[in-house]
Amino acid sequence: MKVIKKSTIIAVSFLIISAIFLTGCTEEYDPKAEMSVTDAEVRKSSGFSTSPTDGHYFLFIEVEIESLEDQEDLSLMPYHFELVTNKSGVYNYHDHERKPDKLAPGGTATFWISFEIPSDVTGEFLRFKPGWLQDEPFKSDIPIYSSEPVVYHDADMWVIDAEIRYEDTYGFQPYNGNHFLFINVKIENLKEDDSLTLYSFDFELVTENDSVYTFPQAENMPDKIRAGNMVNFWLCFEIPEDETGHALEYEYSTWLDKTISDEIPSY
Repeated sequence: MKVIKKSTIIAVSFLIISAIFLTGCTEEYDPKAEMSVTDAEVRKSSGFSTSPTDGHYFLFIEVEIESLEDQEDLSLMPYHFELVTNKSGVYNYHDHERKPDKLAPGGTATFWISFEIPSDVTGEFLRFKPGWLQDEPFKSDIPIYSSEPVVYHDADMWVIDAEIRYEDTYGFQPYNGNHFLFINVKIENLKEDDSLTLYSFDFELVTENDSVYTFPQAENMPDKIRAGNMVNFWLCFEIPEDETGHALEYEYSTWLDKTISDEIPSY
């Protein structure tokens, strides 16, 4: 009769137990999900940086993920996402918009994540690996996108009316050869959860001759606009009588170089 050594029995038993343990861990912790990339666009700026480094651009990707887990939360931490380009380069997550940290069982989420990549490459597919026990990452192709940056604004502006006056808000007269151009402005704060601060020096008047006038007086202008709200007020510029106002420009975010404008109606 063949005798099996005790050490051999122990080694085989250990291998069997290890296999069962790893199988059980995979079934318990291996997240299940469905992921798709629904949109992609180039942007001039991101939340962490005013602009990308030289020779690079920010690629924002809209991601839709559904958790197929029954009991465990699905982790959506930044390091779970990787972008693979057409030149096989792999880039880590840079920034996000409205991304939750995790999904409850059966939950879904749609959000944007961004990557800073060289200007001479394009995004090919997104990889999502939510756990180290996940054997194969989830993948989704990046749709074709334009190389022209998309700019999203946090405010909208309309010039409602314009009129000439010869007395400013404080009762002063203009210098000889000048008049006051009063502009009635309506501004909407498009932010969902933050106020928009108003400063009169953020407004500029551009005339038909491309002259630029700054530092207007403000009449009934509040300091801030609450999220989702709209305000209406007057601005007063002193300009030569032979100049005609053409457009009003409002740089509401100097840090992100965001400017909106509207034409001035005939007056």
